[in-house]
Amino acid sequence: MTEKDDPKLFARRNLFRRGLRELLNPLTDMIANRLKDLPDFSKAAAGAAEDAAYIRPPGAQPEARLLQACIRCGACKIACPHGIIEILTRDEIARAGHTHSYSWRPYRETGTPRLAFAGGPCRFCPGFPCAAACPSGALAVPNEQPVILGCASVDHDVCLRAGGKDCTLCVAACPVGKDALRIRRNGDVRVRREGCTGCGACEHVCPTDPKAIRVLAL
Repeated sequence: MTEKDDPKLFARRNLFRRGLRELLNPLTDMIANRLKDLPDFSKAAAGAAEDAAYIRPPGAQPEARLLQACIRCGACKIACPHGIIEILTRDEIARAGHTHSYSWRPYRETGTPRLAFAGGPCRFCPGFPCAAACPSGALAVPNEQPVILGCASVDHDVCLRAGGKDCTLCVAACPVGKDALRIRRNGDVRVRREGCTGCGACEHVCPTDPKAIRVLAL
């Protein structure tokens, strides 16, 4: 006997279908939301650009390519004459919040290099010994000048100038000068994106904690 022949059977089955849909809707919504949080593996597989959470040494490949190419040897850190290259650890990545619980490799940056401006700015050394020491091509000696590592960003709520103090340490430290960093007429520190190389000199000398000016990845 079919549903067409028995209206009561049709009604019961239709009620069952509606009940099943109502029961499964929250589950399908939860799965859909989880899927939104998953990383786009197709981009990583294709070597496409992805957001970088850290400032990489000069000559770094785009983030996805760097993560694939870097063999985590630490040669760039050893070669840096000013000691501002650090190798990322799992603990550091976790503290920074640059991981995700749904990622297939939540600590994929572990063992890769970053610039730590607490130790000083990047001097863009002649010959770029950090990049020259890289055996895998994750870093390559830059051919074009200027080399851009990132761009400074100012948190005016943290800046001492917002409290009336005449602090100009970041502006004085900037090797590019007014083309990258200057004091505006209203007293705020202004970053000119076109001129900033992301060297970290401003971040290094900033006296606030947390830093009022930081270099961010592009």
